[in-house]
Amino acid sequence: MKTEFSLAQLADPDIAEADKILRACVHCGFCTATCPTYVLLGDELDSPRGRIYLIKEMLEKDRPPTGEVVKHIDRCLSCLACMTTCPSGVNYMHLVDHARTYIEETYTRPFPERMLRRTLAPLYAVLVHKYWWDEFYVFTVVRPVVWVARQLRTFDIYVIDGAVNAVGIIFVWLSRLYRVFDLYVVDGAVNLVGWLARATGGALRHVQTGRAQNYLLVLALGVIVLAVIGITR
Repeated sequence: MKTEFSLAQLADPDIAEADKILRACVHCGFCTATCPTYVLLGDELDSPRGRIYLIKEMLEKDRPPTGEVVKHIDRCLSCLACMTTCPSGVNYMHLVDHARTYIEETYTRPFPERMLRRTLAPLYAVLVHKYWWDEFYVFTVVRPVVWVARQLRTFDIYVIDGAVNAVGIIFVWLSRLYRVFDLYVVDGAVNLVGWLARATGGALRHVQTGRAQNYLLVLALGVIVLAVIGITR
């Protein structure tokens, strides 16, 4: 779609974005088949294509819209069914939102309509916020659960992990002490017994000559020692 915005208008980022969206439209009319207001009313101006023309003219002229233009734009349900069938990918949602903002800033609605909107505003807020159920759920459920989760995380980091690390350190030191005890005490005792057995065997080897007189000599010496011990008692 051809647009005729001035350079001054295009300096506004919102107008520049609207110009980009308008230029993407190719007037194919595929959007009319999925627009509920066009299907119901059969008015071209109540179709997305018709509203795009109205918005283009309103923004290009840069002046307050007429009541007729406002009526057709207000009838848009913002269902965005048109965007699902648009082959050109026209971002109708941003365009109609910008148009509504422009209308609220430049158009003065009739007094009865303003009063009706002011009366329905609280109800609209309740419906938009879904009766503030999400806020209530966040305050009563989400925040307490998050707080408990943070406390458990702190407890896990500083208590459970600390205890596990302390037990690990203790067992590491015990294993080191056991290694030292095994190396210098147990192995030392075993080595000492082995050395004593070897030394004793080496000493006794000289006695075990296989001669009977040597064994009789040892036996006699033993008897003498026992006799001396018996006498001294």
